[in-house]
Amino acid sequence: MKRSCRTIMTLLTALIAASGIAQEVPTDWSWRGADLAFPEGRNAAWIPTEMLRLYKVQEDEDARDEEALRVYVDQRILAEADIPILRSPSLRVPVGVYRVTVRMKMTGMLNAIGNAVRFTSVGRLRQPDVGGHESVALRYWEPTLHGYHFMDEDLYQEFSYLHEVVEPDYVTGRPLRQGAKNPFGALFAKADMEAWARGEGNPWERQAAAAAQVAPTEPAQIEALRQGPLTVSMDFLQTPERGFGRIQPTIRHFTIDWLKVERVPEPEHIVVRKVVPTKLLIHPAAETEFQVWLHNRSGEPRQGRLLLTVRSGLNDELVVGERQVELGDHAYAVESFTWSAPDRVLWGCHAVAELLVDGDAVSSAEDVFTVHWNPWAVMNLGGANRWTNPYSRLPSYQTYMEMFGGTPGDGLKPWPDDPSEPYISGMSDFKTHMDVQKMFVQHNRSVGVASYLYIQPANGTSVFPQLLYEKHPEWFSSPLTWTDQIHDNWVNGIANLRKAWHAGEELVDPPGLLHIEAPVNYAVPYMFENLLDGALKNLLHVGWDGIRWDADFPVRTVVNKHIPFGPGSPEADRQMSAAFTKRFKKTVREVLPGYTEGANIGTPEQVWNRKFVDDPEEVPTDYHDAFLADGASAMSEDWMSAYIFTDPRNIIRDYYWGARRCAEWCRERGGFWHSFPPERDSTPYFTQSMIYYNLLIPLAGGSYPGRYSCTPGSETGTAHFVTRFSEFLYDLELQPLEDALDRVRIDADQELWYADGTRWRDLPDGRRRYIIPLINPPTIERFLLRDRFSELPEPLREPFAVEIDTPEGFSGARVHMLTAEPRTAVVELAAEADDELVYVEVPDLTIYRVLVVEFSKEAN
Repeated sequence: MKRSCRTIMTLLTALIAASGIAQEVPTDWSWRGADLAFPEGRNAAWIPTEMLRLYKVQEDEDARDEEALRVYVDQRILAEADIPILRSPSLRVPVGVYRVTVRMKMTGMLNAIGNAVRFTSVGRLRQPDVGGHESVALRYWEPTLHGYHFMDEDLYQEFSYLHEVVEPDYVTGRPLRQGAKNPFGALFAKADMEAWARGEGNPWERQAAAAAQVAPTEPAQIEALRQGPLTVSMDFLQTPERGFGRIQPTIRHFTIDWLKVERVPEPEHIVVRKVVPTKLLIHPAAETEFQVWLHNRSGEPRQGRLLLTVRSGLNDELVVGERQVELGDHAYAVESFTWSAPDRVLWGCHAVAELLVDGDAVSSAEDVFTVHWNPWAVMNLGGANRWTNPYSRLPSYQTYMEMFGGTPGDGLKPWPDDPSEPYISGMSDFKTHMDVQKMFVQHNRSVGVASYLYIQPANGTSVFPQLLYEKHPEWFSSPLTWTDQIHDNWVNGIANLRKAWHAGEELVDPPGLLHIEAPVNYAVPYMFENLLDGALKNLLHVGWDGIRWDADFPVRTVVNKHIPFGPGSPEADRQMSAAFTKRFKKTVREVLPGYTEGANIGTPEQVWNRKFVDDPEEVPTDYHDAFLADGASAMSEDWMSAYIFTDPRNIIRDYYWGARRCAEWCRERGGFWHSFPPERDSTPYFTQSMIYYNLLIPLAGGSYPGRYSCTPGSETGTAHFVTRFSEFLYDLELQPLEDALDRVRIDADQELWYADGTRWRDLPDGRRRYIIPLINPPTIERFLLRDRFSELPEPLREPFAVEIDTPEGFSGARVHMLTAEPRTAVVELAAEADDELVYVEVPDLTIYRVLVVEFSKEAN
């Protein structure tokens, strides 16, 4: 019966639309907070019985009707579940944009992140994103409020956001760039892989094709889709008690006066909804595609001129294409542009699509991507954002994917004897296949994400160390921990996997696979030759962009089983190891010119620990010098423990200082540096400690191999900022500015950090560039210590002055501000400059901004 009623209503809607009968549709709705919680004096169904005591109707002379809803926070409940604050009635409204506004006040801590209140607008469920960036969820966008959003306690404020009710994807044609995929632990059925080999698409593409819906063609069907559901809710978000994301509640209660939903008038022109760079990372001179998504809901056909440009550097502009477009009412379209990137490194870029009417831009959209040959130079694993655009969400800006432990036996077995057969990873004990890895790498390349193979060169894994040890025990530095049963488990487990895979049976994880990492010695010639041969075969077959080594090539002069091995001394050992890395790169690049690599080799403690500043200790750097010389990257895994109280980097100022020193040390050797997230936990927590833990790394010139937090004051987030402005963070030509504290002076009401991160370089045309990060420092001295509420530094809301001494031989300067507050942008600031001094005012500062000062060469 319900289905029949629904069908009748659908038909009636379609008939009314087809007949042209005008329908009275409201354009705004408003409810008192008290009425939403207690309609007609009854408890609303959305209030859990066990939480009813938290809701009170209060007399309030500042409220519209002198009565408001107060909702209290219970910390015990928040530790287990969300607390609903309000729910609107369910509306059925025409397609369009709606402004949601709530008038409310807060009692609790100001200028703190604390616990969050989430708005949720529920609209039409879109077509599933199979394997894409955007989650399959009704929650199109969920803004959150925190203590720092409130100007004062017990003061009513209005908070608004926009929400779109939109037709399904099979109507709108929404373009979607899928994200990076990691083959870690993936093994598809043999039939799926055979289909892929025949060119029938990979498994997730076939799944998406099967799930795709066909757009309706009948006018009545199309008209029926032009309405959708809309409900609004607010919740206190559950507050974690454990982990780096934990935070104590800072809000005692909210008082809600009213909630309002109102339709926003449609623009009388075509709207640019979104621009999608098909690839996040492209090589110079390579070709890529941009998709521009448009709609027209003005009530009549519209036309305009669509202009697509690419901006790089300090807004240098290249035109991608321009064309006339025309759209009927309620029509959607995707315009595609093909672009050949210049044969030079552009670093971070903005793709900007503008709709021009009579020469003026009336609508625009933009997104960021990168043009560079070396993925390490622009390494990014994405992060959180608070994007407020109702038409689109920001994607992940991940440009790097690493497959951990994917080889059969690491340093002893980087390539299987038979690549047509599945195998079990020696490092990670998962089932995989060389062609599965190839499938994923091809996908990642299609979306502009570099894929790297992890290899532990210093160890052998799986059953292979035992097999070699039986022949040459003198090649190992210690006896192996091994038994016949463990040997049988590995051999039989691999055999049973292959048998089941060929038969199309369920693939069961084999039991009893003891993990072993047997240390090998590259003083034995076989070790390096075997690794070089196997790794090269792996690179060529799968198509990896490079290798991320989990160590160097260890050479040890030892006497094992009375048989001497090695070049004879620690110094000679290091030199031989360095020679191996040079030979490996040279050999691989003869067949793979674009090969790059990283390694888990870190930097010496003498670089980042302040205790060595006055009495530095010399450390041998033979391997680092050889490895970093051509744009490789050194990963410092020890930085994942920097948050620990006894670690000197736990002091946040010293953490930033040490990060800058590590980046400089690697840059001096021709390479890049990246740190590590705490305890391998790369979640972008919205807490003060974790925000600074990942933000300070790129501002110091290093890469953070985890997901970035979004900072208060920013909508687009740090990952977006780092993508666009990588040139000003990671350029190998940058050098530290000596005496920056004296050369740059800031006249602000509170301390800012800037001297440790200030760098400079000379540009090819003779100008000199200063990079000056401005950081509003945290309110705590140490990570995670007394940070239970995440109290934020006081924002600078008024302009403050910055003076920079003009370098000798230069005269005059232009100053640009790189900012993510509120969105990623380049803003030129009015500056007074001569051959002695540059004076400029920064308009305000919440957490961070970066000044770029370019001095003109003095005329002879």
